[in-house]
Amino acid sequence: MKRYVIEREIPKVGTWSGNNLQQRRPIQPGLAPIGPDIQWLEFVFVRCDKTFCVYLAKDEAVIRPTRN
Repeated sequence: MKRYVIEREIPKVGTWSGNNLQQRRPIQPGLAPIGPDIQWLEFVFVRCDKTFCVYLAKDEAVIRPTRN
């Protein structure tokens, strides 16, 4: 699997405590609907309204959101 850094926008995430961030981290069973080929590793950086997390995934298509 390849390693990807994912940027997500979450309002006011930069004001959350470390405990709150840990409670909000993606839980592996919660990723199951996305597919078996994705795994959350860690938060790399949190700033203002954004988080940057490291994921392992089979390929980019697994982690890229679909547009409606």
